[in-house]
Amino acid sequence: MPSRQNGNTTNCDKGVKRSGGTFRNLCSCEWIALWLAVFVVSAQAQVIPLVTANGVYPNVVNVAFNGPAVYGYKIKTNIPYTDSAEMPTIIIEGYDYGGARTFGLMLNWYVYAGNFINATVSSFGGFAPPVQLAREGANVVIFLDAREYFMRFGVRAIAGGLNEPASWFSGWTAADEALSGTNTVSALYSNSFGGSVFFPGGIWNASGNVGLGTQNPAAKLEVRAAAPGLVAVFGGSPSQALYVLNGKDLAGATKPTLTTLTSSGYLSGELALGVGNLEALHIDLVGNIGIGIAPSATTKLAVNGKIAATEVVVTNAPGADYVFGPDYRLASLSEVGAFVKQNHRLPGIPSAAEMQEKGSSLAAMQAKLLEKVEELTLHLIRADERITQLADENRDLQRVLGSKGVR
Repeated sequence: MPSRQNGNTTNCDKGVKRSGGTFRNLCSCEWIALWLAVFVVSAQAQVIPLVTANGVYPNVVNVAFNGPAVYGYKIKTNIPYTDSAEMPTIIIEGYDYGGARTFGLMLNWYVYAGNFINATVSSFGGFAPPVQLAREGANVVIFLDAREYFMRFGVRAIAGGLNEPASWFSGWTAADEALSGTNTVSALYSNSFGGSVFFPGGIWNASGNVGLGTQNPAAKLEVRAAAPGLVAVFGGSPSQALYVLNGKDLAGATKPTLTTLTSSGYLSGELALGVGNLEALHIDLVGNIGIGIAPSATTKLAVNGKIAATEVVVTNAPGADYVFGPDYRLASLSEVGAFVKQNHRLPGIPSAAEMQEKGSSLAAMQAKLLEKVEELTLHLIRADERITQLADENRDLQRVLGSKGVR
């Protein structure tokens, strides 16, 4: 058919003589139409879709619930509950408006010997409700145990290999109904990650290390805080939890800090443990310990309160054997009496006021008391010797007087 513009014949009207007939030169628009016709015929002949339609069901059922569910979301399939008949993959994707989160579930099962086998579900998105399977009538039902507000989701399926007919994946419905029927099982959630999982402020890397506050955890769990304050809480209620602090307590006061480990595996920083709002135990940087009190700079252990023990062993305690030495000057009892009368204490023993102010060394006091016992022993020995001497003298005197007839 000739092509004309404004009543004039164009180049498309010009014919050329060829053996076997006369042909026209084709204009550009006719060349385009011919090329499209050849492309369509070629594509229809090959029929190569991106995804085969056999066993792929992209839109099984779409569900929209307005308002919260009373029982949960029951998806009624047309898949028969028959042994060795199906092994489908069911994908449920949607939006939980009430929780402001998307969700996705991939569900699989197999029926064998009258029971669900390998009922598993994997999740993606921000919501993973409990999923149950049951037999209702002759078919399988899927139950999402969720009562979220305004749920929207679609269901698609993949099945093949067991000759599942397409009719099993049409005519599905969903309802807010309680789960009933038999052979009920809960699908077990199972997710696997092949690499690192990133989340705000942390990572679960491919080596299994978890970092909170760091993207490069060097241990199975590494927790870091950029500023002083609460780092971690372990336990239940606040009164029963273990708090890990970074330089400050819950009220903001400066407190000892748990820092790095030494090459030997010991803490290189200070450690403080509290009960309620009170500090119960404090180990300072040099290893001095305070229980109920701040550590002392001059003692390894400071305790504010009573200590109960079945036995206390003091090593390197000084003795008092020097009392029995030949060069020891034993004060006479008259000297001791005069000292006690004037000072109201034994010589060498600190006063009560001094002990209350400065404390008393258990080892030194035990040595002093032993010294006094040994001094008393020496006085008793000397007194016994004097008594024996006087007794002997008394017998001699009695003998002399008796010989002279004096009674």
